[in-house]
Amino acid sequence: MNRLKEILELKRLAEEFQLENREIIAKYNMQELCSIYNGIGPDAFPEWLRNAIFVLHPSLAVIAFIHDIE
Repeated sequence: MNRLKEILELKRLAEEFQLENREIIAKYNMQELCSIYNGIGPDAFPEWLRNAIFVLHPSLAVIAFIHDIE
């Protein structure tokens, strides 16, 4: 999935699930959101590890999205 589609899907899921602090998403444009969100896990994690966590627990992505923005 390309980055823009991924961010749009994460925004949609945050609204669908009425997640806490989802309002913060509206403060940023798509370019900013693409640069802020790094996936599941801290910056210190290598990309392969964040991808592995996503494969195992994809439902965490939307939570990580809001967390990264905060």
